[in-house]
Amino acid sequence: MSRRNTAVIAILLCLTPSFTHSAEQMIGEKDAGVRHPFMLFVTSLRPPQGGRLAAVFSKAVFLELKGHFDTTTYQTILVEDIESAQSMSNHKKDLIIYTDTSDWHVPDSLFSTLILWIKYRTGFLLGRTELRYTKAQLKSLPVMVAEKLSEKIYNEFLGQVSLSGGPPNMTMCLVERLHVTPPCNLLLPAGQHTLISSYDGFARRVDTIDVLPGMITRKRVLLLPEN
Repeated sequence: MSRRNTAVIAILLCLTPSFTHSAEQMIGEKDAGVRHPFMLFVTSLRPPQGGRLAAVFSKAVFLELKGHFDTTTYQTILVEDIESAQSMSNHKKDLIIYTDTSDWHVPDSLFSTLILWIKYRTGFLLGRTELRYTKAQLKSLPVMVAEKLSEKIYNEFLGQVSLSGGPPNMTMCLVERLHVTPPCNLLLPAGQHTLISSYDGFARRVDTIDVLPGMITRKRVLLLPEN
């Protein structure tokens, strides 16, 4: 496992002492559905050197973010601009990362600051991310940006749901087109989600789960046999 992935898992572990699932278990140990119901869009990001290097810089940040998110319910996608992300988006809680052309960089002789933004496709939550760096850190800036953005997203935009229950091989659906078999962990947008649990010969069950940003919500569901 790379240092980058280890750092991400360490962030998740800090949220609760008893969380021990690996990144590969984020979707579920026996995932039978679509792995990426949500999308994380990386638009054209302006580096400290200006727009002429935006394509190279954006691609580098995108590749780093893929290592953080592509083992979760989010798929990382590189696009030209916010409009492209809006046209491709399937969910209002898809995430978009971008820079503001008028307020994106504050140069300084010692510590300069790069400013990036995170938003849902729709909604009022908007995250401003400031990354301070030195000239010696310019080459490693894409890695630093990805780590800073990931931490911000985990803490302010997304939460985890840890699912368990029975009978064995039952099906749980928390997001449209995403069916999982417990035990499993899902990384989901903060807010209320509907959990539908079913298994042949057992009564179907519907629950609601409140997902809090930066937190883990645990839900155990036991189905009853049909009469």
